[in-house]
Amino acid sequence: MRNQEVHYSGFLKHGLPHTEGEILWPSGHGYSGGFRNGKAHGKGTHYFPDGKTSLTCSFANGCPEGTGLLFEAPSDKYPAGRHWDV
Repeated sequence: MRNQEVHYSGFLKHGLPHTEGEILWPSGHGYSGGFRNGKAHGKGTHYFPDGKTSLTCSFANGCPEGTGLLFEAPSDKYPAGRHWDV
């Protein structure tokens, strides 16, 4: 599915992402994991535009929930692989 530069690879149900898939938005954000009715749902990973940061956690209706793992480029302030309450 390609729509206004949104790229999606995976199963569609009624024209919306459903079950497992990957999506990339024009902003550079991406998501790989479970979908339900077009929204991130279940375990998945959100990728940020910098190409170095990602958040792996559970999602419900497109929103992160619970505790996840935030990976970002190591710096003096933050080590890579911090746990994050979302």
